[in-house]
Amino acid sequence: LAELSPRQYLASVMSVNGTFFGIGQTLGPVMMGLAFAMGGINSVFFAGVGFAIAVSIIFRYCVCM
Repeated sequence: LAELSPRQYLASVMSVNGTFFGIGQTLGPVMMGLAFAMGGINSVFFAGVGFAIAVSIIFRYCVCM
């Protein structure tokens, strides 16, 4: 990530990366716990696949720089 970002934006890129990493660690277990409570263990995997597809689509069309 540090090699891909321009030098003048390096601190911002690393800060945003750390922020989203923390958000993911916080919300991931909560979201998967809700999926488990609503539909059992299989729903956890289906929710993970749905989330991965959604993130892939978002980042495919995201033009950040």
